Amino acid sequence: MAKIKHNLAFTGTLGMVSAFTMRGVEGIVLRRKGGPSKQQIKSSPRFERTRENYIEFSGCPKAASNIKNCLMALKQVADHNLSGSFTRIAMTARLADTVSDRGKRNIYLSRTRHLLEGYELNRKKLFNSIVRLSPVYTLSRNDGKARIIIPPMIPRIHLLLPWNEPVFRFIITLGVLPDMIFTENGYKPSNGIVVNQNVSLTTEWFPALSAYEGQTLSLDLPEFVSLHENCSLVLAIGIEAGTIGRSNILEPVKYTGCGKIGMVV
Repeated sequence: MAKIKHNLAFTGTLGMVSAFTMRGVEGIVLRRKGGPSKQQIKSSPRFERTRENYIEFSGCPKAASNIKNCLMALKQVADHNLSGSFTRIAMTARLADTVSDRGKRNIYLSRTRHLLEGYELNRKKLFNSIVRLSPVYTLSRNDGKARIIIPPMIPRIHLLLPWNEPVFRFIITLGVLPDMIFTENGYKPSNGIVVNQNVSLTTEWFPALSAYEGQTLSLDLPEFVSLHENCSLVLAIGIEAGTIGRSNILEPVKYTGCGKIGMVV
């Protein structure tokens, strides 16, 4: 991946070169156009494996989107584009299907939950480096309920807030993550539900320089009936900073905060 430095800066297409910006990457990224023609990829025997990969890769962004939907309440605390990272996880998850033919493998996130559990949503300020005492997670597949016990913490000892803001708060989210199953009509969620089931909770604001007394937070998925065997429950937690806004009301500060996936079952 090439990058533009110094005073030469543009975005768009110039000849065989495309220039664009990417969140989490400094400067402008350059990518060269080229490669085989569409007709070659579509019909040439040389590209049979490529065609198989294309079919499977088409399901990976869909799986990545489902993961992001489970974490929608934490979107604002991530410091980079999560789509690419989750797509790579989905590409690895498809390898868990050792039965289906190439080009038709299912994306079994339910068999590769370890790839998601503990995943940090940030690259610069990690949740584990800020919240030094790990929360305790409880998650039940039987009733779609979750509980997080956040222990008491002392600022600058257990809670190392890197932002110069007066308050902070926690955010937790719980969502249903289906596997993506290959069908004649493309990849579809294993539970047949296109829109993810998820719920979130945001705590009150706490003073950044005062001892945090800890708390127990609970989440219940609404209208939960049962969980398909090829589905997972994803429980995540985040923290963000706040300040006094124009209307003298506490509000979150953009581009502060961090989060992680705490548990997947």
